[in-house]
Amino acid sequence: MEFRELMRYRSLKEEITDLENRIKELNGEIASIPKDFAAPERLGTELAKCKDLLKKRKRQSINELTRLERVIAQCDDPYIRCILRYRFCNGLSWTAVAKRLGNNSPDSCRMIAKRYLKRKK
Repeated sequence: MEFRELMRYRSLKEEITDLENRIKELNGEIASIPKDFAAPERLGTELAKCKDLLKKRKRQSINELTRLERVIAQCDDPYIRCILRYRFCNGLSWTAVAKRLGNNSPDSCRMIAKRYLKRKK
């Protein structure tokens, strides 16, 4: 597991929320197709295809998010687990992580996380 992968955690959470909103919007668009619209089936089919693609991307994002959660949960050391969760799940800066933990510098928190992830490769 690399830093880059864990940095995607928050982006994935935001993407999932965005995809859920877009799926809701498409549901509204599909429901609002007027019955007298020329070729409503074709438009409805295209919107349904788009909705299916969004659902597929959402499933992929959820799977990746679950994998990242598993990596953090598998850490035996609660201190390191806190560092990983604060930084990657909560999106805190290294300075904020260090302040929350109270007895490390931002650089030491970053290095603890980096060493742990390197060992897990």
